[in-house]
Amino acid sequence: MMLVLLIPAISAFPLTGGNGIESATVYGTCKYDGGSIGLDLGMTMENPNDYRNELSIVLVDKDDIFYEPYEDSYYQPLATAKPRYMLSFRGLPDDVVIKHIRFDPVTSDPFIIEWSGVPEVSGEKVDVHYYDFRRGYLEGVMNWWFDVKITNTDSTMLQINTGDFAATDQFGTTFIGSDNMHGREDKTVNLLPGESIRFELRLDAVSPLSRPVYLVYEPEYYAEFYGPESLRMDVSAWA
Repeated sequence: MMLVLLIPAISAFPLTGGNGIESATVYGTCKYDGGSIGLDLGMTMENPNDYRNELSIVLVDKDDIFYEPYEDSYYQPLATAKPRYMLSFRGLPDDVVIKHIRFDPVTSDPFIIEWSGVPEVSGEKVDVHYYDFRRGYLEGVMNWWFDVKITNTDSTMLQINTGDFAATDQFGTTFIGSDNMHGREDKTVNLLPGESIRFELRLDAVSPLSRPVYLVYEPEYYAEFYGPESLRMDVSAWA
């Protein structure tokens, strides 16, 4: 019998916060090449016509390093009925882990929006942690990239193969991981007990109409080779 472990996105997008006077909503992020992250943001301020002078926003990582938005993108407005903006943060490490977004209004107290509920799933021999997702065309074909970390929780060495991963879209179609890890020429790595690796998992030849719903480790059709357990992570609210 197939055992599917599913962890829901506990506090997925949109993420909200405020100080009782002013508030903000993070609708999602976009990851770009070169260490850039775009932040899709809605805000409710005392003076909605003067965000630049009334509010400063910083991205704080897990090491408590503060990153300010790229100046030319500060509060780039979107064509929406209610105020909504795109902020671009540049020069971030490729493996940056967001801790929270900090808002500092001029006329009221600072507040933060915690980066909580990011998907993570544990199985008999591995932990899978999700960090980010991006999509784009490579050689004219739509690709998905998942930023994930795999930890070997077994007592023996574990071989991780990109072909062990798949993603399921909103139509129930399953796409298989590509033959290489981003930044690595080989498609496998042997993890010692307790060892982890963080990498970008690429899925190529994806339909441009698809959006990821589940990220799966050791899909069901591999059960006869890999054992009876498949880990399924709900990424629909994050990807």
